[in-house]
Amino acid sequence: MTVGFRARRGWVLLGVLAGCALAAQGQVRLGPQPITAPPIPVPPPPAVRLADPPAAQIPEIIRKFAANEAVSRQLLKHSYTYTESIDVYLVDDDGNPIGQSFQQTDDINFTPDGQREITCTWCPQPTLRDVRVTEEDLDDFFNMDMYAVAIQDLNDYDVKYLDHEKLDQLTAYRFSVRPKRILKGHRDFAGTIWVDDQYFQIVKSVGKAVPDEFDKHGQPENVFLPFTTYRQLIDKQHWFPVYTSTDSMLGDSHVKMVIQFKNYKRFGSTVRIIPVGP
Repeated sequence: MTVGFRARRGWVLLGVLAGCALAAQGQVRLGPQPITAPPIPVPPPPAVRLADPPAAQIPEIIRKFAANEAVSRQLLKHSYTYTESIDVYLVDDDGNPIGQSFQQTDDINFTPDGQREITCTWCPQPTLRDVRVTEEDLDDFFNMDMYAVAIQDLNDYDVKYLDHEKLDQLTAYRFSVRPKRILKGHRDFAGTIWVDDQYFQIVKSVGKAVPDEFDKHGQPENVFLPFTTYRQLIDKQHWFPVYTSTDSMLGDSHVKMVIQFKNYKRFGSTVRIIPVGP
């Protein structure tokens, strides 16, 4: 009560002083002034839930985005160059970096005969001590299958419709995706995807690569952290990954990672091989 009383007195005093200043200028007359109650905050209207597609259409939606994803995976592996930057670092309990990191920037190009090549353009010495980045990790970082969903064979996956919702400026269908069998040596995606409801392409995914790898004693050898990937429309027709992040505990270490993909360009060789006669 004391706080409210003091706040009210302060408000009244300011009002009187203002009235006196105006009265000195001959603009108002002093006297009791009506008190207007402050406006009552109006809560925002609840979000409008988007209508679900008819159940009979869901298998066709799944077939369409699976076919589009198969095309995107092939284009990313064989037809587009890009720049990929990796930033892995450890943080304390408050989320502040502790000085341990792994950073790298690479250009992904193709040789004139179409062979994919990776060229490191910025490779500072890693300062990680508590976590190790393995060769398998690097292979996965540059393997677009990690950021795309290999669901071209729908018989190998459980795909379940979850919801129809707004996603930033888009509206999208949300699906759960799980491999029916976990096979050693395979890299499969398990998690949730968002599919644009107009062009039936994946625009966001949240999940992880499976399976994790353990030695014969059950100790982890290669553990995949859950990650979130956002995509962007490239060349006005394909939704490609542009930003992947993770924020997870790996043992006693708090790991954050950001991977960005930029400068997508359609590959086209400018070299012509001309046979030379004797």
